Amino acid sequence: MAHPDLRVILAANLKRLIERDTPAGERPSIRGWALSRELDVRLIDRLTKGQHAVTLDKLQEVADACGLQPWQLLLEDLEIMERVICESA
Repeated sequence: MAHPDLRVILAANLKRLIERDTPAGERPSIRGWALSRELDVRLIDRLTKGQHAVTLDKLQEVADACGLQPWQLLLEDLEIMERVICESA
């Protein structure tokens, strides 16, 4: 069984988080999302495009900014995991 590329999974999860955090009626903005979390805009842009490998330190930084653990950003089913976390809180 082939496993999806982790870059693809991370990109999809970041896009999902950006869309989730975008107010209704507004267009999702990588720049706005990254700046609001004090993250490097270029890094987030490259990660959402699957163009950039990420170090563990940067993965931790992004996860902290999202209120997640780094491993959660690498899950194929991030939406399901978020629901489980919210329900248990």
